[in-house]
Amino acid sequence: MTTTIAVDKCFVCNIHPGNQRSNGVSFNYVSNTHVLEKVDVARDLGVYVDSFLKFDHHISLIVHA
Repeated sequence: MTTTIAVDKCFVCNIHPGNQRSNGVSFNYVSNTHVLEKVDVARDLGVYVDSFLKFDHHISLIVHA
């Protein structure tokens, strides 16, 4: 049995401690020659979380719905 990954649905969300951004070093993550998209906010199982592990975006969407 072979598992196929839908790389067009994959992304990279780097987690940062506190309020710090990355130190300027940036890597491209590649799967089968496909460069994965970099995002600051990710949705997983219907919950939005940002790169600081905060739920501000998720709460904002619910409040303004």
